[in-house]
Amino acid sequence: MPGFRAVAYPSLKINSRWFVYSAIQVQSKPFFYYDAFYPEKEIETQAQQLFLGYSWTGENSALTVKAGKLPSAFGA
Repeated sequence: MPGFRAVAYPSLKINSRWFVYSAIQVQSKPFFYYDAFYPEKEIETQAQQLFLGYSWTGENSALTVKAGKLPSAFGA
């Protein structure tokens, strides 16, 4: 079975200020070369990002707050 990897980015706008965003990855093993040496085959699902957000825009200012599993600002 050849390996596969897929990433989906579902989001939901709850109302004019609240929203939910996620990044979900589905990957088969072995997918990478170094995984091919292990006999088990499986499908793995991982939430890369998943957060609830609140956005407010005023006349001269704006505010966005996010809480949940967020991406690293440093790429690690």
